Amino acid sequence: MNNKNLDKLVKEALAIEHEEAFRAGAIGYMSRALIQATMPHSKTAGSEFKRQNGSFKLVILADSDIGLPYGSLPRLLLSWITTEAVKAKQRDLVLGKSLSNFMTELGLIPSGGRWGSIHRLKDQMKRLFSSSISCTYDDGKTWGIRNVTPVEKAELWWNSKTPKQSTIWNSTLQLGESFFNEIISNPTPIDIRALKALKQSPMAIDIYCWLTYRMSYLRKITHIPWAALQMQFGANYKDLRQFKRRFNDQLKKVLILYPDAKIRETQESLMLLPSKAHIQKQTKLIVNNNCYATTTKDNNQQESSKKEQKKIDKLRDKKYEEYKLNAVMEIIENIPESPPLYRQSRSDDCQLQN
Repeated sequence: MNNKNLDKLVKEALAIEHEEAFRAGAIGYMSRALIQATMPHSKTAGSEFKRQNGSFKLVILADSDIGLPYGSLPRLLLSWITTEAVKAKQRDLVLGKSLSNFMTELGLIPSGGRWGSIHRLKDQMKRLFSSSISCTYDDGKTWGIRNVTPVEKAELWWNSKTPKQSTIWNSTLQLGESFFNEIISNPTPIDIRALKALKQSPMAIDIYCWLTYRMSYLRKITHIPWAALQMQFGANYKDLRQFKRRFNDQLKKVLILYPDAKIRETQESLMLLPSKAHIQKQTKLIVNNNCYATTTKDNNQQESSKKEQKKIDKLRDKKYEEYKLNAVMEIIENIPESPPLYRQSRSDDCQLQN
């Protein structure tokens, strides 16, 4: 990671630390199924791609004339789609009349030419929107499958040569019903700023989303074998040593943005320790006859709610600090000969119970 990219990550990390996602209006969502098993990181031959995560398997099928989606752009697109669907609660999504404006929402700078961002985005949109996904669960006793089409219909009216020019009609998407129901019933909250900061690396995006998801519910120390992580994040790497080196390089970037994640590396596995969630749950305050103090015209009620919120935040922070101290003491007592605890962290479960 060069100094320029490091500086960008540090600046974004400081912004995230200064203002959490909900307050900054940077809350986004990602499909849980595509966190458990990911898309290709690089261009992949053929029209079928498989990822395994324990008993869960994801298969992406593509039009052989178009190819499979790969890289960071489909991940940014899926995050945008999931976020808009969760917010709007409807299958029909409007991408807008201006390609330039839409690219800005994704954190991209429009550029022309064969290798420019405009051509690459439109190519990945075609690949993603023409693909279908099959999710299979098989633990030897129970078997189940769900086939979904992420996009049922797409109409893109933008002219690549004039990205800033508004078209007569909006470009639109209609999500497949099964895919829509899946993402609005099981969305994973993420910080959009982190995704944009990591957009140069699809693996870093995958690790961030996965780590954010896992840490949101992790309550005990969990070991994840490196071989299992390779199946989930990079089965196409030649050997385990190569995968571990690549995974750790990308994990370092993620931990700059998520420094509260606690991870320890061993020879055989990655150890996750209970950590502060990257996306904090919103606290609903109840005042006066069970009315939620979220929006009100009564200034006195607003002030009362703010004071209550401060008390709750203070108490929560105090409890969290006590919990961290107890967790560290437990680790010291139970794992006396382990390597030093990292300030920054890493990933999954031996059984991969995502």
